[in-house]
Amino acid sequence: MPRETRLSPAALLLPLLLFPMLNAPGPARGADPAKLLLTSKRGGNADIYLVNADGTDAKNLTNNAAEDNAPCWSPDGKQVVFASNRAGNRDIWVMDAGGEHVKQLTADPAEERTPQWSPDGKKIAFIRQIKENDWDIFVMDSDGANQADITNSPNWDADPVWSPDGKRLLYVSLAPGEDRFKFRFVEPDGAGSQPGPAVDNLIGWIYHSWSPDGKRVAYGGGAGEAVELFTCALDGSDRKQLTSLKGVNTWAVWSPDGKQLAFQHHDNPDGDGSLHLVDADGGNERQVAPADSPLEGGHPAWMPGR
Repeated sequence: MPRETRLSPAALLLPLLLFPMLNAPGPARGADPAKLLLTSKRGGNADIYLVNADGTDAKNLTNNAAEDNAPCWSPDGKQVVFASNRAGNRDIWVMDAGGEHVKQLTADPAEERTPQWSPDGKKIAFIRQIKENDWDIFVMDSDGANQADITNSPNWDADPVWSPDGKRLLYVSLAPGEDRFKFRFVEPDGAGSQPGPAVDNLIGWIYHSWSPDGKRVAYGGGAGEAVELFTCALDGSDRKQLTSLKGVNTWAVWSPDGKQLAFQHHDNPDGDGSLHLVDADGGNERQVAPADSPLEGGHPAWMPGR
């Protein structure tokens, strides 16, 4: 799906850049974590690539005429779940780490995006469009069975991410008539829904992630006319700005050891994205993949570490 070219709620559903893996046997848990999955249009359409953390040695894992995006590793590093329109509308698919044995998990006539594997490998969360401006969070078994709507609201609910212990999901929600997305927590069975930390961002480029220790959230926050990368505690306290690059900086995700984050930078909302890294304290920010290999929206995905 083409990337949004304007700031709107639809920007929240940009084709995601999480990142599938190379044409080799699936990496075992404990394999080199300095690898990332990302979605790039370097070949003309959105495909899933595996790259070194320094941006080198990119390998196309999907190499398909369809739009493939939003990759996410299984916890054992042997499979990748992703979104693709190769069967018509956008559904959720899974493949082996090397791009083989591609299998369709959902076949609903509605659009589906942003799959995220649970930490225990048993469940996958994703979003499904119910009607215009109405998306819900769904959770299903990792084989596609038992698909359940866990938010079931008239809101625009999007971008679910699992807590490291798998007990909660953090997502963003835009209620009808409101002008900003808000964080919410929910349990995988739909119980316990409650507000999350406050967000100073009116334009939708939030794209959050949870730290490996479960104590902090990274997200795109408002900083004047820019969207910069921030982290905060789960209650919204101890907010820290990590970037001052201007433009749009978001889609951040922590490395498995929690020491750095990979994120996407856009000089402007309509421009191509480039891959950057930054230490968790905001130091040592650097670009590792150029904008001439444009990223297609979405979180980078670190190869599971030890």
